[in-house]
Amino acid sequence: MPQISPEQFAETRWACAVGDPVPNGVDHLGSLQGIRAAIATEPKRFFGPPYTNPYEAWCVEDHKAAAALPPEFQAQVTALAKTAYIAVWSVAEDPEICGLFSDDVTTTYSLLLMSPELSTFTVERATWIMQGRVPWGYTGTFPDGRWLVL
Repeated sequence: MPQISPEQFAETRWACAVGDPVPNGVDHLGSLQGIRAAIATEPKRFFGPPYTNPYEAWCVEDHKAAAALPPEFQAQVTALAKTAYIAVWSVAEDPEICGLFSDDVTTTYSLLLMSPELSTFTVERATWIMQGRVPWGYTGTFPDGRWLVL
């Protein structure tokens, strides 16, 4: 799987494809209008998927590794995460979605700044982010399962 540079990741148009159709083999939560309606009418159901394992455990593992980011990169990472948060807010005005996505951007960008060699799972998650999507979970055992994206 090709690796991603920090520069490529930082140039992403955050959340520009949320709600767009997805390829076969990928699950999604519908159109942007459907996503907004689900947040408003069924928030417990909507926010259920990202907190399941093994997806959550993989994200936590990356998050812990990203905590080793040297201090000289902190401001750069924080600025990028803020930009991503604001971009997602323009799509779905929900602080939990924006915060989760901002955390994903913080984690991924931190890992890229420390080492361009990411796990296959993290590269796939970063690729979804770079395609303007918000990774929202993974069903099954990686890599034989299905991504869930907004």
